Amino acid sequence: MSNISDILKELSQAVGVCGEEDFQAAKTVKKLMESYCKNIEIDAMNSVLCTVKEPKDGQPLVMLDAHLDEIGLMVTHIDDNGFLKVASCGGVDYRMILGRSVTVHAKEPVKGIVVCVEQDSKKIPDADKVRIDTGMSGEYAREIILPGDKITIDAPYTELLSSNVTSRAFDDRAGCAVVVRAVQLLSEMNLDCGVAAVFSVQEENGCRGAMTATFKTEPTHAIVTDVSFGHTPDAPKDKCGVMGKGPMIGISPVLDIKLSRLMEKTAKENDIPYQLEVMGGSTGTNSDNISVSRYGVKTGLISIPLRYMHSPVEVVSLNDVENCAKLMAETVCSIAKGGKEAL
Repeated sequence: MSNISDILKELSQAVGVCGEEDFQAAKTVKKLMESYCKNIEIDAMNSVLCTVKEPKDGQPLVMLDAHLDEIGLMVTHIDDNGFLKVASCGGVDYRMILGRSVTVHAKEPVKGIVVCVEQDSKKIPDADKVRIDTGMSGEYAREIILPGDKITIDAPYTELLSSNVTSRAFDDRAGCAVVVRAVQLLSEMNLDCGVAAVFSVQEENGCRGAMTATFKTEPTHAIVTDVSFGHTPDAPKDKCGVMGKGPMIGISPVLDIKLSRLMEKTAKENDIPYQLEVMGGSTGTNSDNISVSRYGVKTGLISIPLRYMHSPVEVVSLNDVENCAKLMAETVCSIAKGGKEAL
């Protein structure tokens, strides 16, 4: 059984830009989960659907969800000098990637650097002003690279102080690590309820995979895990979580309030530190689509505080990731205890 750092490192370094999660990320999840599942299926959209445990007759089926895709870039044009024009796959912060090295996932991996052709140094560039310099001629680049090829920012998994780590793609590979770890913990428990794990695709493009995966899985309950904003000096404290203070339990009109309160109660009973994240509308996560799929699903949300979202240097606390997994697993146990009348 791997520890949370090993799981997170392997997941964060697997390539899976939104719309092409099967490149490496789906295969990596499948490898991590196969020892704990009765069945693993990669659906038509490349979401990974895992049957962990079938429910006993009439018992709840709890779906654990995290999104598998990461933000990145996509080649749109190759000019005669070999420079690549790009578009965003997800909400890329161009301030954070200028001057970074990248990998173009073409017929063979191609290294490049991110440069800007914007003359106004005080203006944040948009995608139209960004280029990838591969060092190739246009003719040679076109032999290897095709429009539509995905690009990832080179960013290694690095340990920081105070159990913090940094990498690209923690949004939402940190959530994927939570689901993997929660399933590991649940494998040691005797439950009557069913458990399914879903690693859904294209969250950064409208939560598309979560909706189709929910139709296939047919859960009665869902617990979604994603990242949310960890406090930094420039941000209002009342709108952020604090890294190291535990998972953020979501409270929102689109979430099932009884499930949210059950997660609070479960955290207290198991001495798991937690924070509340109160949202007056939608959550901006897979929860929004899962909760209204099929005939409706009782849905809860647990988020991991993260700094520098949608950048190559996202930071999380390993303690928060582990505690999210514990809270997810213990909440499944709490639902199981409720049986047919759960919530």
